[in-house]
Amino acid sequence: MRAERFVLSIFLCLAFSFSVFLGAEDQPELSQKYKNWLEKDVFYVITSKEKSVFKQLENDRQRDLFIREFWRHRDPSPGTPRNEFREEHYRRLAVADRLFSRGTNKPGWKTDRGRIYIILGPPINRQYFNHPDIYPIELWYYQGTKSRRLEPFFHVMFYKKFGGGDFILYDPLTDGPNILSPKTAEIPWDPGRPQFNAEASFFGGSTKDQAFGGAVYGILYKISSDLAQASLTLLPHGSSADPTKSNQILGHVNQYPSQRVNDKYVTAFLERGASVEVDYSVNYIGNLNVVKVFKDANGVDFVHYAIQPEILSLDTYANKFYSQINVSGRVSDLEGNTVFQFTKSYPMEFTRDEIPEVNSRPMTIQDSFPLIPGHYRFNCLLENAVSKEFTSFEKEIFIPKPSSALRMSSLLLAYDVLEVQDASKTAFQIRDMRLIPSLDNRFSPSETLVMYFRFYEFGQELSAGATLTWGIYRGETKVYEEIRKSKTYPQKSEFLARFLLADYKSGIHTAKVVLKDRNGNELLSRQEDFYVMESPLSRAWINAKKINSVDDAVYSYLLGIQLLNVGDVGRARLKLDEAYQKDSDSLDFALGYAEALFVSKEFTTIKEILKPFESREVENYALYASLGRASQGLKEYDEAIVLYQTFMEHEGLHYEILNAVGQCHRALGHIAEAIQAWEKSLELNPDQAEIKKILENLKLK
Repeated sequence: MRAERFVLSIFLCLAFSFSVFLGAEDQPELSQKYKNWLEKDVFYVITSKEKSVFKQLENDRQRDLFIREFWRHRDPSPGTPRNEFREEHYRRLAVADRLFSRGTNKPGWKTDRGRIYIILGPPINRQYFNHPDIYPIELWYYQGTKSRRLEPFFHVMFYKKFGGGDFILYDPLTDGPNILSPKTAEIPWDPGRPQFNAEASFFGGSTKDQAFGGAVYGILYKISSDLAQASLTLLPHGSSADPTKSNQILGHVNQYPSQRVNDKYVTAFLERGASVEVDYSVNYIGNLNVVKVFKDANGVDFVHYAIQPEILSLDTYANKFYSQINVSGRVSDLEGNTVFQFTKSYPMEFTRDEIPEVNSRPMTIQDSFPLIPGHYRFNCLLENAVSKEFTSFEKEIFIPKPSSALRMSSLLLAYDVLEVQDASKTAFQIRDMRLIPSLDNRFSPSETLVMYFRFYEFGQELSAGATLTWGIYRGETKVYEEIRKSKTYPQKSEFLARFLLADYKSGIHTAKVVLKDRNGNELLSRQEDFYVMESPLSRAWINAKKINSVDDAVYSYLLGIQLLNVGDVGRARLKLDEAYQKDSDSLDFALGYAEALFVSKEFTTIKEILKPFESREVENYALYASLGRASQGLKEYDEAIVLYQTFMEHEGLHYEILNAVGQCHRALGHIAEAIQAWEKSLELNPDQAEIKKILENLKLK
């Protein structure tokens, strides 16, 4: 494994370096087109998560892709060119505006009737009541579906409060029957009265009960029994008159749009963000995944992860089947600042004879990377470059700082352990054992459950008297339990146990480990639920890259970049210098060390380190951007401009680089050239208030 597999984003560094004269930038406001889409077109059908993600998108290209995905995830027949849901939605929107805007000062889609019509569609029946003893009322009849948490049959009622204005939605719980008649509208409504029974009070109830609904119920009943029933409950005749049931129905109506779509895709869309190519079909698929953290022999914490897409699509050419899987990872702190990121590629090629085996089992990608202590979010994105499908997950990771306190890792449940013969390592490898984890904690009855965990700072005194209890439980029932002295294990800080599942009943079980001191006091415990299936599982074939030895320079480099990103410049410099000294021919290591030196403005040393690479053929053109920054720092502006232009010749125009070019021209007195660079920068990114201000001041002179 070489460092080029990991991405050190030059633009993150540039953003930091140029901040002294760029200033902070505000998020651009939505144009009217996207405001209308968000605040009108999909106002009633967009979920809160979708709305939140849409507001975080950075440009119109992402917004257009999001809108396309929004409708695709609601398409009832995705294999056809038409999207019936989208067509029906816009038809309802137009009908609502046409039918319900009369008699009100707002568009029809904003009214209560418009909202219900857009969400539920046209009612199966609609009645209008206009009687001198009641205010104008509309009663709509709907047929619901239990799968969407709507009753098989229910009413929705609207009324004109005090006889005027627009029709508003009626809620039996909060409004009550009295509000429907001018004769009783001023009588307070108390839905909490335990003795209230409007039907009973109408048919012979007390005067007091009649005041609390019986009187108006009688008025409504004489007009329509359905109307009287709807005043108490939105359920049909024969149902409970409990008004809280109606309140629940209205709540389910409001939640109805979110029941129609699984909005998990938006989290993946947001994380994918600007990496979405214009011609890339944003096609989200599900996945299984697992993430565990274990220390290596040198005390470095490694994040081990596995991701299994629900499908692996292949393409064919010249009687070969192939795919290209790209996996990107990003570790950020809880404020969203990037600490570490990487991209790896997994090219795959199969013969026709191999296809039946490939198609019969899922595929899992496994890998690991070192990570400094801290509290993070790990986002992993898997893309299939052939089929344009992608999937992702997010996990929270906490790695405590080194201390003398006793700690325990989480449990890792695996279905197999492989002995490793060679010196190379892979993910989920512990010494000479490679664990094959179950990504969803499901196991076949013929398999062996392997349970692994480890302690940190497991001292000799504790080791001598501590006991470990291994247990398997089914609910409150103990299926298996073993208590052993911890000193009987060959590895005092690492523990592994195997359990044959042949005699276990199918269903959910719990694996639990408890550590107690010599006096029987519980110190630490961990547990994981797992599921024993009734029939065998088809296990995935695994694609895992080999991992370098723990003393390889790449790990010093990766840890150094992470330390630099969290602002620990002193320790970052030591690690990055260590990586560079181990392999001074690596451009990545040289660029990493240079980033640490930029903080202390050691521009001359940076040029001495990076200059030798100019004479070589390089693919990482960040070299020229870094040399340009160093030259600019030394006030060698002409040389910096040439270096920046070389970078853009290979990588294309970038507004951060153009801003730096403008700074250099301005320092040389080339005002026209500076203006030209900054204007081009604004074409690429118009939302740069500080650059606009600089240009305005220059043009005034």
